[in-house]
Amino acid sequence: MAALRKIKTHQINPLGQDPFLRLVWTVLTVLGGLLLFAFLMRLAGCGRSDAATAGNGTYYGEPPVAPDDWKEVPPAVADDWQSGGDWDAIVWDELPNVDAGDAIRDYWLEPPTQVVDLPEDAWELDEDDPMGRRVASGIVNLYVTKESNLKGLSLQIAQAFPNTVLALASSADEYKRLTFEVEEDHKAYFKTRVHTVFPEVQFVFDESELTTATIESVILEGDDAWPWREMGAADLWKHTHGDSSIVVAVIDNMFETDHPELDGKQVSNWDVAGFDDEMAIEQGFWMDDESASHGTHVASLVAGTFSNGIGFGGLAPEARLMLIQLVDEDGVMTTSRIVDAMFYALNHGADVINLSLGTSFAYGEWLASMSMEEQVLFAENYCVQEGEMWDELFQLFEEERVLVVQAAGNESYLAVIDPMKRTDATIIVGATSEGGDPAFFSNFGEQVDVYAPGDLIAGAGIDGKIVKMSGTSMAAPLVSGLVAALLSLEPDADLKRVKEALVASFAPGEAKWKRVHAGRAAEHLLQNEEPNA
Repeated sequence: MAALRKIKTHQINPLGQDPFLRLVWTVLTVLGGLLLFAFLMRLAGCGRSDAATAGNGTYYGEPPVAPDDWKEVPPAVADDWQSGGDWDAIVWDELPNVDAGDAIRDYWLEPPTQVVDLPEDAWELDEDDPMGRRVASGIVNLYVTKESNLKGLSLQIAQAFPNTVLALASSADEYKRLTFEVEEDHKAYFKTRVHTVFPEVQFVFDESELTTATIESVILEGDDAWPWREMGAADLWKHTHGDSSIVVAVIDNMFETDHPELDGKQVSNWDVAGFDDEMAIEQGFWMDDESASHGTHVASLVAGTFSNGIGFGGLAPEARLMLIQLVDEDGVMTTSRIVDAMFYALNHGADVINLSLGTSFAYGEWLASMSMEEQVLFAENYCVQEGEMWDELFQLFEEERVLVVQAAGNESYLAVIDPMKRTDATIIVGATSEGGDPAFFSNFGEQVDVYAPGDLIAGAGIDGKIVKMSGTSMAAPLVSGLVAALLSLEPDADLKRVKEALVASFAPGEAKWKRVHAGRAAEHLLQNEEPNA
């Protein structure tokens, strides 16, 4: 506390004997004294009955909803926070020994399932989101380091936010996830502070709804082998059909596991939501054919059975499939389930992960109508923190040599609009139509690494059928199959090495179109030794 300095004054009455002036002087003196007293009490930390301990520090009153860019607050303002100025003071000290809330204690006495079970009315359009995403109100997912003790950490978090209504909704030790129900008014504050205060917390995600990247489906008619011809599948198969040692995890809505195209090549399947343990679709199921076919169709393009008289097979028919089903009984796919699924794939030996899905937006047509400059500006300012989280997550998988392939999306705008696509740690795939032109629906931009056939692609549908479907959802698994085939030629290839082979496959003089050719990619890998080999 700064010492007060006495100021000497002349002992005279500057107002003379005028009664009115003397009264004014008296009033001013009293007011000045009161203000000085209040100032001294503030410096001493007194005079606030609503002071509350906040875990790793102290705040006064209700916790402020910190802006997303609070870390970049000017030093002068930050100092003001620390000294208790106009902003409520946030001073981070040691964690106090206080009891956690009943909701946290009761959870650990009788833990719920590891899946977040949300009622239908929990979902709403985010009014603050210009894209109109559907999010689960008040739900925050925390993914923490491998070494973290979930029970101990959840108690510490509860202690750190005593003025915030918290309840532990679920946890999953295998994937190191804690999911909290947070009072909606404190959600932004909680997300910002918990990631900063607790170094164990690596990723913070809202519970958002995801969607598959598919346009339409039709019954197969005629000879529809053009995608395999244009992609150079025959040239690839001269060298390899993949290998049973390579596992591709297909994370998607749902699967018909006994489809002839998929039968006999599955390993370590998992139904994340626990909705259908058998993961087998029955005729007349609640979802329409297109929705129910999606995962089945995608998986068949990766590693569908080759030369069985049904369809055309996947790009790596000898590879194995890990089918991970996301939907619940309401047909919803969520952020926590996809991230759990990714960690499951990592922990169960997947070499490649296919994600033919992305963030669900309500106002995509509005964005597609913007100019490119406006779209770039929008992406630079929209969900920046979430994009960084996804990038860090994908980098972790890159370090573990698990190659992730993503569909670019079907909204006809820049792929980087989706926070999941703002990364160089995955392979992002756009779609072409017959003849090699970009499909009208495909997202695009510098972030898209390659293009592959995605318009009316023949593959497995429900009830043992073969159907045609369109979307970057179809282009991505063709590339995932190619990646699996390349790994069978060079098992130790990392993401950089595989991307080099894909880029080398572009037709001479047509690199700007980024159309991948499976045969040329394989030849590049075989003809060019791995650096430092």
